[in-house]
Amino acid sequence: MYEFLTQHSLYVVLLVTLTVWIGIAYYLFRLERAVTKLQEASPDAYSERS
Repeated sequence: MYEFLTQHSLYVVLLVTLTVWIGIAYYLFRLERAVTKLQEASPDAYSERS
């Protein structure tokens, strides 16, 4: 296993980077859902001003 990781270190870096990006995307998705729920719960507080 160690031999594979030393010979293919680019794949390890790509895997770690992909994992971080997926985590960020998941966090932003959950945050967006939470904000949307808050906006729906109190539409007067978050209404846009014309």
